[in-house]
Amino acid sequence: MVADSFYLKLNAHLRRRRWLTAWVKSLFLGLVLVLPLRAQNGDPNKPLLVFAEDFPPFCYRVDGREVGFGTELVSEILTRVAVPHRIRIETWKRAYHQTKTEAGHALYSVTRSEKRESDFQWVGPLFEDDTMVYQLAEDAAPVVDLDRLREARSIGVLAGGSSEAYLKSLGFRNLETHRNSLTIYRKLLLGRLDFGVGSDWELAFRAKLDNLDSEALQAVYTLNHNRMYLAFHRDTSPALIQRLQSQLDALKNDGFYQRLLKKYRENPPIPAGRD
Repeated sequence: MVADSFYLKLNAHLRRRRWLTAWVKSLFLGLVLVLPLRAQNGDPNKPLLVFAEDFPPFCYRVDGREVGFGTELVSEILTRVAVPHRIRIETWKRAYHQTKTEAGHALYSVTRSEKRESDFQWVGPLFEDDTMVYQLAEDAAPVVDLDRLREARSIGVLAGGSSEAYLKSLGFRNLETHRNSLTIYRKLLLGRLDFGVGSDWELAFRAKLDNLDSEALQAVYTLNHNRMYLAFHRDTSPALIQRLQSQLDALKNDGFYQRLLKKYRENPPIPAGRD
């Protein structure tokens, strides 16, 4: 009886020690992953600054707060890994440059390409999307190759975006760059651009969010199929990047990703008076 009581107490003590050891290891791992990121910020109490462009439904602002499919997904990934963060909408060109050149920054959603590969550390893909070329529906004719686009007076593209880089690499000289895609759609509708580059999901969402007449525009060419990523400054800890990637993979397997996608396809946040 005494021996049994002794062994029961010993087993309970060993279980508590194993639990405490596991907890300490977990805490240590979390510090190892997060502290290098905070050190890169220069201020250990400063949260990671995550940039995004105004690109609904992936990122946009409602009642003074950043929302969107990409916004909620990125925030959930960082929260699960206990990375303090702040999301801010910024012009694409400025956000891209600052994330590339200053530690402690991240950016979504970025098309991953061979040219950009060494500029960042990558987590993703967050989602996939087709880049389309649009024209006024009343003038629309199928574009069978890029030569038709070369002959155009003007093609609206996002300044610093992957479409601008891609078309420039092919020798296009008729590109008009803009700070945001909304301006491209509006200038197309006014007849001030021959063609404009954008996304079907975004255009449909803009119709609701910004009162655009999306039916007056027609997609005439698929420019690229893009895999969109969360990009970090290249000096970010590889261990942290691996942990974030594992959390994104977990989100895609536990149902969170599918529920979020359904929310932004069926019932996304809309500013008052626009639903």
